[in-house]
Amino acid sequence: MFKILIKFLGRGIVMGEIDDKLKRQRRLRIWSLRIVAVCLCFMIIFDGTSWSNGSVVPKAMVWTGAVSIGLAIGGRVWTRAFLGHRKAWQVVADGPYSIVRHPLYMFSIIGTVGIGAQTESLVMMLAVVLPVSLILYWMTRIEEADLTLRFDETYRAYQARTPRLWPNPSLWVPSEVTSIDYKMVAWTFCESALMALVIPLFMLLRLAQAAHLIAVLYRTP
Repeated sequence: MFKILIKFLGRGIVMGEIDDKLKRQRRLRIWSLRIVAVCLCFMIIFDGTSWSNGSVVPKAMVWTGAVSIGLAIGGRVWTRAFLGHRKAWQVVADGPYSIVRHPLYMFSIIGTVGIGAQTESLVMMLAVVLPVSLILYWMTRIEEADLTLRFDETYRAYQARTPRLWPNPSLWVPSEVTSIDYKMVAWTFCESALMALVIPLFMLLRLAQAAHLIAVLYRTP
């Protein structure tokens, strides 16, 4: 009995240390994304598209990007509604989590593609998507290390059958019961909806560049 108690207390201390480390890593992720966003803003503001006026590529990018942003917002809200309070105490392996291990990050990357597409430049879109995707991929590795320690073989089995960020719809497993955290869903919607503000902001940027209020220092395809 004494040995079991010592083992339990030791595990509690370790998990507490892991939780603190995870919180620090998440704060680092947020600041990394903010720094990347600021750097990209300075790059994008002075960039102009090199496509000709008759090219369909810029319009196609803008509309495709708008659809991607809408999909990202809806997907993040759906995933959060599905998740409820369960992730803290069990391995969630049904619904969106049955086809991909990190659906929230997956939809965030889709939204990032949509934001990058609003630049009307393939080069700038890659400049937006790549660093954000790398940061989120880095976070998946940190979170999965934590989940492996928490749930051991249960999570390892889930890892083995479910892709990390690229969904496999054939693995879909429906869920019969879902406890919705409405407060968290509302917060996720408000947070995700900020992505949609990028669309009018880029419209204003193009108007400002056309009126020579903002100088175009270089043009990228």
